[in-house]
Amino acid sequence: MNQTDDLERRISKLEDESEIRRVFYNYCFRQDQRNVEAFLSLLTDDVRLAFPGWDLEVNGKENLKKYFIEQVFATHEYHMHKVTNFNVQIDGEKAYGEAYLSLHSSYQGEPQEAYIRYMLQFRKEKGMWLLNEINCEVILWNGSLSPQDQSVYERFTVS
Repeated sequence: MNQTDDLERRISKLEDESEIRRVFYNYCFRQDQRNVEAFLSLLTDDVRLAFPGWDLEVNGKENLKKYFIEQVFATHEYHMHKVTNFNVQIDGEKAYGEAYLSLHSSYQGEPQEAYIRYMLQFRKEKGMWLLNEINCEVILWNGSLSPQDQSVYERFTVS
């Protein structure tokens, strides 16, 4: 491989990493804005969202749309996602990410505060990076949606 090819490969990798970050940040922003169609456009048709600690799993874009409209946006007055420590590893047309989330929201008028570890999978389709899998490991949840059992970290740790 010559220097030009190596430079092009490295630039391409940086562009892919930047695009993957943009997809995830926009997924969070569009949820905060309650713009369902905009955040769905960032997902593969076979997307999977899971909160293993609550035995919650939603498969497919249409089911996710229904879940957010009927269960999330119908009961939460607002969301504010703050994402940190986002790391991504690219493997061809797939990528794997991990990030921490500080979430502030309101559920039926009561403030909620959560700290969540996101484990993400992305897939490149038709030249665009899209979210394919979103696994949410709840580390701490303060508010009425928190579990009765306060041993939150042990309860929600994914192996």
